[in-house]
Amino acid sequence: SVQSETVPDVLLNVLGVGFVSNLDNLAFSLSLKGYFGLSMKILTAHIRDVEFHRGSNHNQRSSPTLITKLKTRAHIMMAFAVLVVILISFIIFAVQQSLGMYSE
Repeated sequence: SVQSETVPDVLLNVLGVGFVSNLDNLAFSLSLKGYFGLSMKILTAHIRDVEFHRGSNHNQRSSPTLITKLKTRAHIMMAFAVLVVILISFIIFAVQQSLGMYSE
């Protein structure tokens, strides 16, 4: 849960949640376009088309298949992929900065 004691903290929390939500939407859109590979594109398309039926068990199987397991964990894989991209970008910029590429 998010707890804040001051108005600026509440605003920062809301901005942070919005930022992460936008990152998630961007990663999902990029995955739909195939930037993370064909398998992620296919899985993302399946996730986009999923319909949830409250109180209905007609889509559940006794033993989940590999595709079903991947579908249920796709958001975790997407978040991990975004974090890896951010980390790699940070490392590239840090190395370039240490080599003096950004100094005048």
